[in-house]
Amino acid sequence: MHWQKKKGLAAERFVIGNGAADLLFSLVLAEKPQKAMIVIPAFSEYEQALKTVGCEILYHEVKKKIISVWERI
Repeated sequence: MHWQKKKGLAAERFVIGNGAADLLFSLVLAEKPQKAMIVIPAFSEYEQALKTVGCEILYHEVKKKIISVWERI
């Protein structure tokens, strides 16, 4: 492959897929994790992919602090 010769990158370092969701589902199906944590808000496909293999999902919500205009001054 062109990038392999030009940049000296090994083909084993690349994973080719049809977008992020396809790669995510492929990884989950290959690894079949038993337990995972999703930091939310998150890409909805994380949960969907993990549920396909019966994974126990823990959630951690990140709360954004709202800063008023006056606090910025």
